[in-house]
Amino acid sequence: MPLLAWGRLDTLGLSRASGVLLSQDTVEIVDAGHPLAAGMTGHARVYRGPGKLSWGAAGEGASVVARSLERGLPVVAHYPAGSMLPSGDRAPADRVLFFLAGDGLAPWLIAPEGYDLWLAAIDLLTGEAGAAGSAGAEDRAARSDHQVDADGRGASGAVPAPHVTR
Repeated sequence: MPLLAWGRLDTLGLSRASGVLLSQDTVEIVDAGHPLAAGMTGHARVYRGPGKLSWGAAGEGASVVARSLERGLPVVAHYPAGSMLPSGDRAPADRVLFFLAGDGLAPWLIAPEGYDLWLAAIDLLTGEAGAAGSAGAEDRAARSDHQVDADGRGASGAVPAPHVTR
């Protein structure tokens, strides 16, 4: 079964060490060609304001896609099925180490680029990566229901809940 994780990274065997960085809102895409990069390059603003970034010291079997700006720590990484995990086990299915922390996918905090990275992870883990309708720059405008103002409210005044539609 594929796994998308942003907590207990060491316990899950996805990292040798892990933690949470405070007051961060931007990551650096370091592997723009990877499907998890969602077509982005350079810096990607993942939160609307300062938030927490989970990081994990990914093993050699991982493709690190994004790193923290502050210390260059892995915040988005992919272990393909069969690759070696830091725990010494082989990944039984694809595994993704992801930047979200305790707030998860909070609609008042996640920025459009952060949401695109999340959708790219879902697409990769469900086999939809590269399929029509997968996350990317062309889809941002189509997701106006996820656009929120500084108070976390959408155009209707309600706090929108993130969802995946295909």
